[in-house]
Amino acid sequence: MIAHGALLWECGEPQAGLEMTRRAHAGAVRAGMHGWKTHAETGIARILLGLGEHAEAISRLSHLFDKTSRPLDACVTAFLLGFAHLDLGEIDQAQEWFDRAQVHAAHDDPARLAMAHQAMACLATVRGDWAEAARQCHDSIAKWEDAQLHSRSLVARCWGAVAEHRLGHQPQALRMLDAALQIHTDCSSPLQTSVLAAACEALERPGPAAPAVGRWFIYARLARVAWGLSLPGDGAGG
Repeated sequence: MIAHGALLWECGEPQAGLEMTRRAHAGAVRAGMHGWKTHAETGIARILLGLGEHAEAISRLSHLFDKTSRPLDACVTAFLLGFAHLDLGEIDQAQEWFDRAQVHAAHDDPARLAMAHQAMACLATVRGDWAEAARQCHDSIAKWEDAQLHSRSLVARCWGAVAEHRLGHQPQALRMLDAALQIHTDCSSPLQTSVLAAACEALERPGPAAPAVGRWFIYARLARVAWGLSLPGDGAGG
């Protein structure tokens, strides 16, 4: 049911996805399934953040972070709190939560370290520190490759391509964007497609159309704002 809720959200039915994920959470609570309960709670928060309900999402995530004992849950929750504050323009609070997430990112887990570098790249981009953003993206890509999760590196390659472009490093920017385009398939998630479409637009290169649901993904939303692009569905022509 949690997966179905996420699918509904990604397919453009966020309220239906939120309701289904809430039902999954209630069922996990009744059954005493702690792991699924936590998974559902973070799922609810992701959808709330996408809908712009930051206050409720932050409240839920803060409560979850305070009571969790599993490093993985603490890591994921801290990342989400960091992105929530970053989406609100609260950069110092975002930095604090990303730092906490890194503390809980096991150094023998390259996937979590890849997420950490990707988050710090996003933060650096919002700050306008393109050199740091590029460095963090390269580190993220390397960790995704270490984890043998090549397809998951698409978002980092897009953020890195724009950072290199802003630094005037056009060959590196185009190589990173071309690699992201090669990774992208019809099976890529709407989030990946949204970020790739924004990167292609930023570099004025042909790419996939920006899905309207892209405005509900913080990664994609932050990318378009940081790169000076309009959001999909805006009257300005996103």
